[in-house]
Amino acid sequence: MAQPSPSSHRTQAVVGELPEDFLRVGSSGGNLSQVDQDALLAQQLAAGDSFVNHAQPNCGGRLRFTVVQAKLVKNYGLTKMDLYCRIRVGHHVLETATAYAGGKTPAWNKTLHCLVAPGVDSVYLELFDESAFASDTRIAWGHFQIPEGVFSGRTVDEWYPLSGKSGDGTEGTINIVLSYANAPPVQQFMPFPMVQQMPVSPSQQMVMVPQGGVAQPVFLNGVAYYPAAGVPNVGYAPAQQQQQQQHRQAQPSPVTIRNEDVLQLKEVFPNMDEEVIRSVLEANRGDKEAALNTLLSLSQDS
Repeated sequence: MAQPSPSSHRTQAVVGELPEDFLRVGSSGGNLSQVDQDALLAQQLAAGDSFVNHAQPNCGGRLRFTVVQAKLVKNYGLTKMDLYCRIRVGHHVLETATAYAGGKTPAWNKTLHCLVAPGVDSVYLELFDESAFASDTRIAWGHFQIPEGVFSGRTVDEWYPLSGKSGDGTEGTINIVLSYANAPPVQQFMPFPMVQQMPVSPSQQMVMVPQGGVAQPVFLNGVAYYPAAGVPNVGYAPAQQQQQQQHRQAQPSPVTIRNEDVLQLKEVFPNMDEEVIRSVLEANRGDKEAALNTLLSLSQDS
């Protein structure tokens, strides 16, 4: 069988649709699951990736609402209802825990957070009776506008009417506390500062010591020299000593992540893996507020 010549390959053409990620740099190819993408993003945060943004550019702010309790006019069923609340704000859907045997007066005292885009000004909520052997039953629902004072920084504690089988706005009421905070600014990529080294011998390197306070000695071949008054403390030090100082400065103090902090954030993000939450806490050095903003960004991307 005759082998095709190199010139014959140049005359051939590929007919058909090209994949969407053709010639795109850094394309994932759609092979990563959502869990893997969250884990990869958490690893980037732990590594201090400067390209990761902790808030979305189109995010207006963070809405915080506490679902306190509800008062219904009727208990549907032979036993007390096990109610939980599902809330939708924009594209976010969040749920409280189930108030078992709450009946007509379930109490949750659950605080939820979500990032809201500009223009989102209403909340839609539903109450479901949890069932172990059948689908959950929707008992009541409601829709209300977010008060204007919330976006001005006030905390609003209100009772909102619920609709259901009894009629519109007559099924009961629910108590919700609302507050709002502006989203943190997007962290842009900051280039690393360029340091120009002076041409010195391999055994010695220039060491700049800041002025002020007690004058520090400058070592040259193992001998300590102290600068005169008013003279900048500039000298040469052995390269090994300087590398040890840089190594000690580069190592941050270890941060202990408490299991209570991980479990507390796990309640806010029940679908997020605990290892991802722990990695985000380590990346933010135990700051729960900063970790909360990072996890909110991860949940919004998902």
